[in-house]
Amino acid sequence: MTNSQRLRLQSLSKDQLVKLVEDYKYALDIISEICVRESKGEDAHELFDAVRYRLGVLNRYDLNSEWLSAQIDMERGMLTSEALREMVLGGDNDE
Repeated sequence: MTNSQRLRLQSLSKDQLVKLVEDYKYALDIISEICVRESKGEDAHELFDAVRYRLGVLNRYDLNSEWLSAQIDMERGMLTSEALREMVLGGDNDE
């Protein structure tokens, strides 16, 4: 973990950190369950697709992004995607 990532995580609120940890834990629990299913002989290709999907869910949080807290708030339902877009684009009213 880089120093900038550490600082960004330290700047998050307790609720934002809880959401981030819960999402990571949920994804890791699902991946663990998938590994158990594979060890029981289930179709590996299907299971790998499920793991790839879970990893994609984890990748929605960019720890290097200056918008990390806003992304988490959007996932928590505290911010709309339109509001996040406006924040990122700086209130671009060219439409």
